[in-house]
Amino acid sequence: WEIMGNMLHRLGTPVTLVMHDVEDPAVRAALKEVEAGRSFRVLHTDGSPAAAASILDALAGGGIVGMMGDRLLGAHGVPVRFLGSDAFFPVGPYAIAAAAGAPLSHVFALRTGRRSYEFHASPPRVLSAPGPRKDAVALWAREFAARLEEVVRENPTQWGNLYPFW
Repeated sequence: WEIMGNMLHRLGTPVTLVMHDVEDPAVRAALKEVEAGRSFRVLHTDGSPAAAASILDALAGGGIVGMMGDRLLGAHGVPVRFLGSDAFFPVGPYAIAAAAGAPLSHVFALRTGRRSYEFHASPPRVLSAPGPRKDAVALWAREFAARLEEVVRENPTQWGNLYPFW
């Protein structure tokens, strides 16, 4: 996140990264220490719908917004097949991108060595739902889960999830 946020800043566009609101005081204090040197803004969220307004504001201002596609916050997720089991994936990133008419791209950062990373991104696309939005966001979450599964299988030591996932 830190490296991607700083690299995206080079595009000359405001960058906002959406992160889970950490409740642990020690973790919050450690994060506060590194915030001062960031070239991007961090928007802390608890997954509530109220946070969507700040995200939509950032997109409306022409900014880039980064959100984790594999972290379920709140109760808004859909079950998808992932690594041979059912797992819940969030729909928020897709619902927000569709509501804003903002292009969405799946981005992965892979460590290739000491202080060396590769970034991979899907071509940006604007999400539109010809049918019910509920069905569309579920489809987009499944598409992301399938791509993430490919990346995880190719690079199993590059992915970690610190939240109860299954």
